[in-house]
Amino acid sequence: TSFWVAYNQMSSNFYAQSCQMDLELGGAQLNAAILNIGDCIAIVICIPLFDNFLYPFVERCKGSKFTLLQKMACGFIVATCALLAAAFIEIERRKSGVMPFKSASQSYSNCAPPVEGGENNPDTCDQDSNGFMGKQTCMSNLSVFWMAIPYFLIGVSECLISVQVYELCYTEIPIEMRSSAQAINLFTTGLASSIAAGLTVAFQNYIPNDLNQGHLEYPYFAIAGLLFMTFFIFIYVTRNFEYKQVTKAGYDGDELDDVESDPVLDGKVASEKRMSISESNLIARIRTASQ
Repeated sequence: TSFWVAYNQMSSNFYAQSCQMDLELGGAQLNAAILNIGDCIAIVICIPLFDNFLYPFVERCKGSKFTLLQKMACGFIVATCALLAAAFIEIERRKSGVMPFKSASQSYSNCAPPVEGGENNPDTCDQDSNGFMGKQTCMSNLSVFWMAIPYFLIGVSECLISVQVYELCYTEIPIEMRSSAQAINLFTTGLASSIAAGLTVAFQNYIPNDLNQGHLEYPYFAIAGLLFMTFFIFIYVTRNFEYKQVTKAGYDGDELDDVESDPVLDGKVASEKRMSISESNLIARIRTASQ
């Protein structure tokens, strides 16, 4: 659940923070929502990279299997780093100051909410040639592309946590309970949304419309602390977890019995699956004999 609380920051605080950074590119403004592609790129790159290179490398170094739970524990650390990165970027964004007024399209953010106070707000842009001091929120001098770091790290942590949870639900849960396990997994995402909303209310005094007048890093530090605490709790709770004994063919000893006793499968499907399992076991025995 704590991971999904961090994940939800991409569509809330990460987005609000990006909207008050320098969005200009080639004389036009980007939409801050485009940074969500950082999460997608991380998933597309990291899943095959991890499966083919990183995980085998870690297993060679540690001399044992890099288990699902160990991968998930690493994911909590990466997610913590993502929130810390966003917090420090926010601190630097405020230090950088607002951009001097050039034109409405080059100085005012196209996605940040209006600031309160208008001409009395010291963080509105400099007065333009018509003598107008607008109420739109000005962009900061720090480039929005710095936010690609926390977006990307959230994607990496998603590869380490979310993917492993789905595999855990399928490989380590009895066949009759797999749907329930997946339902509980999906329930935690909804629960995380409620917790994230509660945190937003708790820190609302530090997250005004104009982030230059607030401290957005405070909720980031709070969520990072939650993730770091979850890491140690997770290690403690899962320390004695025992994995199923899996054959070289990829099936545990009870898999064939599960197929035969599954009332949902009719005779034809059960027969086909038994044949598939038998063929896989035969191939495994041949490979073992050849070695």
